[in-house]
Amino acid sequence: MKLHTMADVDTYMKDGAKRYGGKNKFLASDEYREAYPQIAQIHEQANKTWVTEKQSQAKEAMEAAGVSFGDRVSTGSMGLFGFHAFTGTVYKDKNGLPKVKLDTPQNGKKTVQWNRAWLPTANALGDNGK
Repeated sequence: MKLHTMADVDTYMKDGAKRYGGKNKFLASDEYREAYPQIAQIHEQANKTWVTEKQSQAKEAMEAAGVSFGDRVSTGSMGLFGFHAFTGTVYKDKNGLPKVKLDTPQNGKKTVQWNRAWLPTANALGDNGK
């Protein structure tokens, strides 16, 4: 058995589950135990590739928005009871991807993924730095 890509692993896993009468039975098999090191290596490489792509996309988006790690950012939304402004600081998570540490937790969350709606504080709230 030679596995090269995540697609190969997915096919192998589905086939194994069918042959063993269920995913858990297959995962408990000696066949899977033998294949696991190869599966783990393929998964690790696929994850590294995904993270690298996401880091590149995030860098481009942050440059386009004029945001850097450590910047104060804000965004807002119109709700039923008016405009709601959210502020925080951009930081790198463990994968090097941008997140925003919120000044005030929202719905129990202290951090959120950064996206293009999060602009440098002066620009986002329309005060042009005044």
